[in-house]
Amino acid sequence: MASNSSSGSGSGAPPAMVDSTFADGIRLIGTTTVAGTFYGLMTVLAATCVQVTLTSPCGRRSRSRMAVLIGYIGLLWLCATLILAGFSRQIEEAYVQHRFDGPGPAAYNDQTSPESKVVDVADWLLSVLVHGMMTWRIKITWQSSRAYPYIMFLMIALYLGSSAITAIGVIFDMLPNHDIFTSPAANGLTVAGLLTGTLLTVVATALMAGRIWYYRRRFKKQIGNPHPKQYTKIAPMAVESCAIVTVSDIVFITLLLIRHPAMYLVIAVLPQLQVIGPLLLMLRIARGVAWDATTASTIITREHDVAELGAIRRGHVAGSYDPSRRMSLKFARHEHEHEMESDDAGTYDETEEGKRS
Repeated sequence: MASNSSSGSGSGAPPAMVDSTFADGIRLIGTTTVAGTFYGLMTVLAATCVQVTLTSPCGRRSRSRMAVLIGYIGLLWLCATLILAGFSRQIEEAYVQHRFDGPGPAAYNDQTSPESKVVDVADWLLSVLVHGMMTWRIKITWQSSRAYPYIMFLMIALYLGSSAITAIGVIFDMLPNHDIFTSPAANGLTVAGLLTGTLLTVVATALMAGRIWYYRRRFKKQIGNPHPKQYTKIAPMAVESCAIVTVSDIVFITLLLIRHPAMYLVIAVLPQLQVIGPLLLMLRIARGVAWDATTASTIITREHDVAELGAIRRGHVAGSYDPSRRMSLKFARHEHEHEMESDDAGTYDETEEGKRS
């Protein structure tokens, strides 16, 4: 009997009390321990991105480019910090000041408080930054394709729609008696914005991963090995396509729609995951190994060189000896080997410089 009276999980507790206690525990642990752990990882990653951007040769090519990269990293970190600070203040208010109000601390939510407004605005700005990054990466990876105008039209429409709907939802959520969990209007706008944003991340990840996978297989088929600088494994492809953002968005929107208590845990770590995904991509950009505007043309040029080398070799074996073509063969092979060595040397120099720093 003592155990039942001291714990909400005892067999004598009503089901509603058990569910409320479970939700309270999930929200408390998620917003403190789990969110703090992910915040620490995110902060270390952000500092690493800044350090690599400042020291790598790719980061020193242009001061304006370096300033943009560092500014973007700083904004991501600032948004995640403000969100975590707001969550901490909300937890203190729900579990200390209003612990006896309503069905439980997990259900307490005052959207008119200053910390809630800070969280909402920072979360909206974070989604704008993350979705903007993914839209920009679509531009980089697809700009040489014939379908590029149509793809960019779709991505820009999703980006603007998600940003606008979410902004209106944030405004409604700040109004009295318009909480996301109690107001149909605020709930509808918030869910619509989240669905549009999730659709954007899913489409962007699928397009980027598909594009990279296609060129990887194409290069490997023609030459025998993947691109020497990029995408030799699946992990870089997942980083380039911001897969971590897409997966976390899908998990969150699913839990929100079914009203599962685990959504409190995902809400707490979602901002950190949304920052970690772009930061991993920024790290590759700073190191100069991310997909850029010349990657597709470089792969196509190498395919053409290999095909020409094969034709010259077959002609030489058949007896149609042409000294000029033989010189072309030697020159093309020399250029190809020199480019491969330059890529490897560049990667080695970046590694050694990182060790010295």
